[in-house]
Amino acid sequence: MIYCLEIAPDSILTLTFSVAAARDMKERFYSIFGNTDKVEFRTIHSFAVQILKQYEKKYNRKIFKIIENPSEIIANFCNGVQKDNKNIIKEILNQISYCKNKMLEVEEIKKIKIEGINFYNIYCLYEKYKLEYKLMDFDDQLIYANKILQVCPDILNDIKGQYKYINVDEAQDTSKIQHELIRKIVDKNIFMVGDEDQSIYKFRAAYPQALLEFDKIYSGAKTLYMETNYRSTSNIIKVANEFIKLNKERKEKNMVPNQSMNIPIIHKSLITREEEYNYLIKKVESSKEQIAILYRNNTSAIPVINRLDKKNIKFCIRGQDNNFFEDRIIKDIELIYEFSRNTSSIEIFEQIYFKLNCGLRKEILKDVRELLMKKEENILDIILDNFTLQLWQAKKLINVKRELKNISSNDAYSTMQIIIENLEYRQFLESRTSDEEVGSYCEKINVLYSIAKTEKTMSDFWNRLKYLEKLIKNGNEEYDSNIILSTIHASKGLEYENVVIIDVVDGILPNVDDSPKNIEKYYEEVRLFYVGMTRAKRKLELVTYNFDYNCKKQNFSFVNKVLQIANKKN
Repeated sequence: MIYCLEIAPDSILTLTFSVAAARDMKERFYSIFGNTDKVEFRTIHSFAVQILKQYEKKYNRKIFKIIENPSEIIANFCNGVQKDNKNIIKEILNQISYCKNKMLEVEEIKKIKIEGINFYNIYCLYEKYKLEYKLMDFDDQLIYANKILQVCPDILNDIKGQYKYINVDEAQDTSKIQHELIRKIVDKNIFMVGDEDQSIYKFRAAYPQALLEFDKIYSGAKTLYMETNYRSTSNIIKVANEFIKLNKERKEKNMVPNQSMNIPIIHKSLITREEEYNYLIKKVESSKEQIAILYRNNTSAIPVINRLDKKNIKFCIRGQDNNFFEDRIIKDIELIYEFSRNTSSIEIFEQIYFKLNCGLRKEILKDVRELLMKKEENILDIILDNFTLQLWQAKKLINVKRELKNISSNDAYSTMQIIIENLEYRQFLESRTSDEEVGSYCEKINVLYSIAKTEKTMSDFWNRLKYLEKLIKNGNEEYDSNIILSTIHASKGLEYENVVIIDVVDGILPNVDDSPKNIEKYYEEVRLFYVGMTRAKRKLELVTYNFDYNCKKQNFSFVNKVLQIANKKN
C-alpha cells in the first residue's frame, strides 16, 4: 500500500483484538520497513479511547474516569457469602462485559442466570453507580465511542478524513460492538482478516457472523481464501478439514496441506481417568521431544500438574487460572470434614446442615444452640433425642452420624468418597445445579478425587491443595521446558511439534451435545477441537478413558468422528 500504491502511511489504521497482537504486528512491520510513527497499529479499545479524547477536546467536556477495581463495586451489590466469592464476582463481571460487547437488549439481559444472584438487578445497580459517580469500565469505552460516532457527525467525518484505509486482524475474535464501531468509520476501503473456523471466544462475545456477512455489510467487497496450511502434516489437515464441516455456520472452503508427510493420528484409549494421568507421565518421561498437552478446561490441568510436580518433571503452563481453588465445592467438603472432627460445632453445622439431605428446617438451629449451651455433645444426637422427626429424616441422620464417624479411620480418597457419595453431597449439588453446570461440578469432583488418590491423609490432601494453588498462582518459569500445558484457548495462534489432547470425552470436550437447543454451543465446541488439532505440526494424539472416578461410562463422539474420517481417507 505504501511502497507500491504510494498511499500515505498516516491514512492507514490497523486494528486488532489484543495488545499482544498489535505489538507483534508493529514489531514485524518495523523490522522490515523501519521505524515510522506514521503507521498505526492499535487495539480496538485503544482506538475507542482516541475517539473519546477527540470528543473531550472538541466539546471541552471531561470524559468519565476509568474504574480501577470494578470487583469491589460489584461485591457491594452482592449479598451474604456471595460478596466474598471471587468466582461469582468474576462471573458477574464477565457477563456484564458480554452484554455490552454483544449489544444485548434489556429482555436478553434479564435472561442471564447466575446461581444465587439476581444478575439483572446487579447489572442495573452497577450502571446506575457509574453514572452517578461519572465512571466507566473497560467496555464502556466501546459503548461511548460508538455513541459519539452516532451523534457527532463532525467527529465521525474527522476520523474518516484521517483514516482512509482500515485493516482489521483476528476479525473472528472481534465483538459485535467492535464490528459496529469499525463499520461506522469505513468509507470504502477495508481489509479484514479472519477465520470463522477459529472463532472460539463466544464467552467473550466474539461475533464471527461479521465475517460470514462481510460481502453484505460492505457493498462490493470480495472474499479471498487462504486455503493452504503450511504447519501440519497431511493426515492432520485432511482430517481437520473434514471435521470442521460439523460446524454448519461457516463459509465453504477446503484446507489443503503444503507438505506430503503422513503421520497417522493416534487415539489412546484407556480404561480409567487415573490411567490417563499415569500414561501421560510415562510418555513425557520417555520423550526428549517437545510435547504440548492441550485440554479444554483449566481444571483438566490440575491433576497433570500435580503428578508432574511430584515426579520433579519440568513443565511450562500457559493460560492457567487459579479459580478452582476458590470454588464453593472445596469449601463445602472442608466444612463437612471439619464437622466430622468436631460434631458439637454449631457454627460449622449451620453452614452444612442443608447440604446433607436430611430435610432439617432452619428453625431448629436456635433450639439446638440453646441445648448445646446446657450440654456440649454431638449435634446429631441432640436432634435425634430432642426433636420430633419423620422416619426418613431419622434414618438419614443416623446414616450421616455413622458416615461421619467412618471418616476418621479412612485415607484421603476414601474420605472424599464418603463425603461426596455416602453423605450425598453430589446429590445436593445436583438438586441445586442447572443442567448446563452439571458437567462443571462433576469435573471439579473428579479433580479432587485425582489429588486425593496421591495423598495418604486428609491433612496431606489439604496441604497439597494449598501447595498446588500457590504453584499455579506464582506461575511456572520453566519456559525452556519441552513439556507445555495449555488450554486450547491459550494455544490459539501457536504451534507445537507434538500435541496430545486429553479428556476428549463427552461432557468435557465437547461439553454439550448436538441437540437443537445446544447447536450454537456445539458448533463452538467443534471449532475449539479443530483449533486444538491444528496446533500440531507433526504428531497428534487424542486421549480418552472409559470410566471416570465415579465409574460413569464415558462416550467420546469427537474422537469417533475423527477415526471415522481417518479410516475413510485411508
